[in-house]
Amino acid sequence: MRKKREMWTYCFYDYAGVTAHLERMSEKGWVLEKAGTVWWTYRQAEPKKRGVAVTYFAGASEFDAGPTPKQRTFLDYCEEAGWHMAAQWLQMDIFYSEDPGAVPLETDEGVKLSTIHQAMKKNFLPSQAVMVVLSIFQIWMQTHNVGGSVIQVWSNGMGLWAAAMWALLLANYVMNLAGYALWYRASQKSVERGGACVVRGAVVRRTSLVLMVVALGSLAVWLVYVAGMGNGWIAGAAFLYVAAVLAAALGLKSLLKWCGASRRTNRIVTCTGCILVAVVGVFAMVRYVSVAALERNFSGADGETYSVEIAPGETRRWVIHRDPLPLRVEDLLETDYEYYTYQQQLTQNSFLLGYTAYDQRQTVLDEPMAPELSYEVVDVKFGPLYDACRAELLEITDYQKEDGDLWRTVSAGDWGAEEAYQYDRAGEPRQVYVLCWPGRLVKLRLSWEPTRGQKAAAGERLAG
Repeated sequence: MRKKREMWTYCFYDYAGVTAHLERMSEKGWVLEKAGTVWWTYRQAEPKKRGVAVTYFAGASEFDAGPTPKQRTFLDYCEEAGWHMAAQWLQMDIFYSEDPGAVPLETDEGVKLSTIHQAMKKNFLPSQAVMVVLSIFQIWMQTHNVGGSVIQVWSNGMGLWAAAMWALLLANYVMNLAGYALWYRASQKSVERGGACVVRGAVVRRTSLVLMVVALGSLAVWLVYVAGMGNGWIAGAAFLYVAAVLAAALGLKSLLKWCGASRRTNRIVTCTGCILVAVVGVFAMVRYVSVAALERNFSGADGETYSVEIAPGETRRWVIHRDPLPLRVEDLLETDYEYYTYQQQLTQNSFLLGYTAYDQRQTVLDEPMAPELSYEVVDVKFGPLYDACRAELLEITDYQKEDGDLWRTVSAGDWGAEEAYQYDRAGEPRQVYVLCWPGRLVKLRLSWEPTRGQKAAAGERLAG
């Protein structure tokens, strides 16, 4: 016997939409066999018009091993009336009748509305409310997990992408809750006037489906993007964690239902198992990510490994990176130091901002101090963010601030820039500069005081 599966897009309380859809499927030769949260399964049958009834039993639970005594009594009544149960989805029961004109199972619209509302309060409304809170929390985390830095937040393409995806999900959950509230209120008024519950509009369902598809599509693109940046191992660990929690939840619940465990036992064991898997999974994932990150940063996989004899019989191992830097010490002055590491520390890019940090420093610390430099380059693609980025680069944090600390304006022409600032610490000039060009900001740190010619050479290379 052929079977068919389809992704379910109807809302839990939309009994009218479910009924109409199943009637159309029956006329095409497909009868519902199993209902799930995501997928509904049909079996092939004779194409004809059948009666379809959708009822709700608020006392049912997804942790039940089988129908409760009250539900069994109701099912027996339905069988006698010619209605055969096809599937159950949480508190929703779906029936077929070979007689399209069979007597309806529910005739009191007030009782129907009350039953639907009780079922919604038990399952749909709490879960949607939790997802709203979770979505808001995730959006907040993606935009506030870097200390409120404008540059770090708005240059983080992956973070903005994730925030946008959660925003789409949030819009979907809020729309579902608002849609139900409006439907319930309208149905109350209709029933009070002696009418029937109103039919939920298809526009809301289709909009919800579009939002969900776009959000899932964004997730898929985000995963490809992460993997393309060489961070697929992080995404892989996160997905294994989510899969383990879901497997624990669904697996334990199904196993205990198959074993005939009581609702209370199933709920306690399943929830406890999920919590244990979630906690152990967090520790395992954090450890995996931490160890993998340490190995990537210090194993020398991305650089050259040097063994240097520090003293007779004493050798140390150093990892030296050779990343291409727009500006190097050698571009400004002569140096014979051979153990420099050139590293592009961090790169973030979005459609609003681009941010890259560069660093050139000596590695063998026992040798005489060699000249070093580091700098951060901010490319502003969205003009209104320019002033905020400049203000952040010129910010003096409280933990390092002393009396007399300030940024003073210096000659921008020496650097070939439009604006230039130098940091004074307690009245003493430091070799820390913020240079400003149209669409580009640079924060430069030098270990020596540059000459005018070196400033011009540095500005030419950093201006982009």
